Amino acid sequence: MATMKHTPGPWTIHPYSDVGKRRLIEPADGSPSFEVSSITIGSGDKIVADVDMFVFSEPKQGGYLRVDSEAELEANAALICAAPDLLHALKALLARAKRELVDPIDVWEVAFAEEAIQQAEGARIAEAAK
Repeated sequence: MATMKHTPGPWTIHPYSDVGKRRLIEPADGSPSFEVSSITIGSGDKIVADVDMFVFSEPKQGGYLRVDSEAELEANAALICAAPDLLHALKALLARAKRELVDPIDVWEVAFAEEAIQQAEGARIAEAAK
């Protein structure tokens, strides 16, 4: 398996995140204002990700992808925070499954786990860069 390239865990929500708070953004170009709520995830002094929610006054304003609620925003951030632990747990379970696998019907589960690990270690990013 690949050597870890990601920021080591644990990943946490940084205290300066504005969870549950929205900032009003008034674009200088005169386009309609909107609100943004952000959660910053990091490890130590490193930023891992910013998870944002934009609330627009007009449908389809700005062309941004959207998150539908504060609850969804917080759930996405929680899942991202858990990623290093989930990857570690999946690798441990996969190693045990490979040692103890008896039933050939379970082989698809091993392949599924291996694919998920490859994705977590950047396989999709490498493919997209080609």
